[in-house]
Amino acid sequence: MLIIDEELSKTNPVYSKIEEYYDPRDIIMFDIETTGLSASSSFIYLIGVNYYKDGTWHITQYFNDDGRSEPQIIETFMEFILDYKYLLTFNGNTFDIPYVSKRLESINDHFHMNIRDNFSRLTKIDLYKMIRPYKTSLGLSNLKQKTIERFVGLNRIDQMNGGQLIEVYFDYLSTDDARSKSLVLQHNRDDMDGMFYLADILALKALSEGEFSVADLSMSGTERLKLKISLDLKHFPDMDIASMYHDKNSALNKAGLSSPLLMISSDERKAYISLPVEHGVFIHFYEDYKNYNYYPELDEAFHKDLAPTLTEYKCEKAKALNCYTKLEGFFVKKYKFTELESYYSFDETSSGAASKNKLTPYAELTDDFLGNEKILNSFARYTVKTILGV
Repeated sequence: MLIIDEELSKTNPVYSKIEEYYDPRDIIMFDIETTGLSASSSFIYLIGVNYYKDGTWHITQYFNDDGRSEPQIIETFMEFILDYKYLLTFNGNTFDIPYVSKRLESINDHFHMNIRDNFSRLTKIDLYKMIRPYKTSLGLSNLKQKTIERFVGLNRIDQMNGGQLIEVYFDYLSTDDARSKSLVLQHNRDDMDGMFYLADILALKALSEGEFSVADLSMSGTERLKLKISLDLKHFPDMDIASMYHDKNSALNKAGLSSPLLMISSDERKAYISLPVEHGVFIHFYEDYKNYNYYPELDEAFHKDLAPTLTEYKCEKAKALNCYTKLEGFFVKKYKFTELESYYSFDETSSGAASKNKLTPYAELTDDFLGNEKILNSFARYTVKTILGV
C-alpha cells in the first residue's frame, strides 16, 4: 500500500466552506476507485480521504500499488474513521459505503481476518441524495458529480473517466508506468478536491429548510407589478440560481409572467424572491355555506342572520362555489400556505371551475401581512421551498 498525503492551501476559501456547517475536526470525506461496479467480482484500488488536521485540510490517498493491498487499505481506512463523527460522500450511501462493506466482509471470510466495519459509528451525509430533489428546479441535465461541479463553478477536464482508468490501473500493475500511476491518482485527487466545491449543496439544503430571513420588501413595474422579497441568507451558496416555480395551472405562454422566481447572485451576494402581483377583484369563500344565502344581483353571499336587512334582493341557498364575498385589491399566489386567508381570482371562478380545489389560492397584500415579520418570514420560507420543489 502506498499512502500519499497532500496539505491543501490555507488561503483558498473553498476549502473552508464546509466549516460553516460542521466542526472540521469532526468530519471526513471519502471516495473510492474500483476495478468494477460489483463488489463480488472486482476490488478497491484507491481510497481518497479529505480530513482536517492542525488547522489545515489534507487529501490522503490509500493506493493499492501492488494489486494485493486492498485488505490493508480497508483496515487502515476503517481505523482512521474512528476519530470522526460525520462521513461526507457523493452517492456514497448507494455505492461507496456498501461496496467497501461487502469487500471487507469478503476479505474477512477469505483471509480469516477480523477487520471491523466502522461505518455505523458515523453519521452519513450523502450530497447526491441531498441535491436530487432540486434537479428540476436547478435545471440540471443529470446528477453526475462533474455536472454538479460545473454548476457550482468548478470546471475541470478529465483526461479519462473512471471506467477507462480501470485499464490504466491494470497497465500500471504490469508495467509500473509512472504516467499510468499519475493518471489514476490525479483522477481521484480531483474528485476529492471537487468535494469541497460540492459543499455548496449544504447551502442549498439550508436555503430550502428556511435558514434565512426577509431583509427588505419593494414593488416594481407598472403594467406588471412585482413584489420583491430580499433575503438575508445564513449560508450563501457560491452559485447563481434562477429558478421559477412550474405552475401547472398556468397556460404555457403566461407561466413566466405568473410564477414566483427565486434569484441568487453569488457575485453580488444578493438573493430575492420575485412574486407577480395581481390587481383586481378577488373572492373569499365561506366554508359553512349552508348558513349563507347567495344574492345573484349582488353576486355575493351573506349570512342568513343578515337576511332581514337584504329583503329588497332575491336570494337562494348558497352553494360551495357561490358562497363568497368580493374584494378589490392587490394579491400574490400563496399556493398551500395556510397562515393567510385564501382569495381566488374572480375571472378564474367565473369561468366555470367545477371545484374550489382546482382554483389557485392568493393572499391579499395588506399591512397586516407585509408588516408582520413572523408571517412574512414564514411565507418567504414556504415560497422558496415551493419554488425548489421540496
